[in-house]
Amino acid sequence: VMGGAQIYQLFEPLAQRMVITQVQADPDGDTFYSPDLTGWRETGRLAQAATENDSADMVFVELERS
Repeated sequence: VMGGAQIYQLFEPLAQRMVITQVQADPDGDTFYSPDLTGWRETGRLAQAATENDSADMVFVELERS
């Protein structure tokens, strides 16, 4: 599911797996999504340094419902 915070909130109860991209930056913005990670366990994590096409480092976090 890709979308904004409202779409994520609608589909989160149905999800069994999530992949969250954590961008290592503090951009201006007015919309945020912070999932309730109670009942989820981390199954993978991959850090990626910024390239010439990126403005910030990123971390991809894989979660499964426990």
